[in-house]
Amino acid sequence: MKGESPVFRSLRQQRGQAVVLVLLLTIAGALVALSLVNTGILTSEKMQLQNAADATAYSISTLEARDLNFAAYTNRAMIANEVAIGQMVGLMSWAVMVDSAPGYIGLVANMLSPLAGTPAAFIPAMLRAMATAIRTVSPGIRRGVEWFARTRANPFSIPSMHSLNRFYSDSQAIMHMATLSMSAATLFDMIAANADGAKLSTFGYLALARHFTTFYSEIARGGDTYVSSYTQAATSKAQQEGMQRLASLVNASRDPFSRDRNGGWSIPLIPTIRLRFNIRLPRKLGGGCILCMNVSVGLSVDRNGGSDLRYVGRNGKQLYNWTGVDTLAGNLDFRCYVRTLVGTLCDFHERGGPPLGIGGAQVAA
Repeated sequence: MKGESPVFRSLRQQRGQAVVLVLLLTIAGALVALSLVNTGILTSEKMQLQNAADATAYSISTLEARDLNFAAYTNRAMIANEVAIGQMVGLMSWAVMVDSAPGYIGLVANMLSPLAGTPAAFIPAMLRAMATAIRTVSPGIRRGVEWFARTRANPFSIPSMHSLNRFYSDSQAIMHMATLSMSAATLFDMIAANADGAKLSTFGYLALARHFTTFYSEIARGGDTYVSSYTQAATSKAQQEGMQRLASLVNASRDPFSRDRNGGWSIPLIPTIRLRFNIRLPRKLGGGCILCMNVSVGLSVDRNGGSDLRYVGRNGKQLYNWTGVDTLAGNLDFRCYVRTLVGTLCDFHERGGPPLGIGGAQVAA
């Protein structure tokens, strides 16, 4: 255009340069926006995967904890049943002892027959009367105890307790395998519910296999295990040690009747007779004993016994053997202490006597 100034002409030649800058800024902004969107998507997916992993770990851990709780409760029940079996064995042993008592007491009474016509003649007569009284009731006691301990009709009998322990053992195995099945199903359910489309990686499958082979010893077939099951088949040293620990735990859980019946009770046949004298010199003369005497005589019947569980390894199998033993003994308790100025004439204590009854019982499984 004629007459156009040079400045205006220069400005007009620079038109359109801002469009390039705007395009560059627009592309940069779009890239930033796409990056933010992509980062948000990745963050959301990561949170979903984390939620799926946490939910899966929590759910499977809950199932396995319930499995362990069930095993702990049934183990306690089995130990209690084993202690009850020990009590039954103790009762059977005690009943056998009572049934044998009349014969032993009659034998001792016959041995004391020479006391007839003496002031001590009442002792053999008293023993014979005791034997007659016990003989009257002992057969019924033994039959009643044996029925109570042996018949399956009684839910507290030895066969019933043994069957109940087998049921608890089988239920533990069923619960353990059911937990494995539910854990596998829960794994994929939790992933699908929290991160649809997600899959376990190869490392995830390897870690899962390692966990299952340690928690489920039935799959492991050796190696390190988190949970171990013990059976009567002595397949390894670990199995033997596990069964021995169980036997020790049962013995430690015995009630006082099963653990130690020693001195459970004592029946005095004659009251304890004591003879005491204490004659001393005056203190100014040294206070020595002219005659210091303490003599006592007592005759009693004491019961002793106990029951314990023993571990027996035989022919490749691990067996438990409950054994109960009871004795009834007549005890003569004689104490003598006699001292004079000359010296001590008598200072001893003797206790002992003949057996008046012996009983024993055992159960092996």
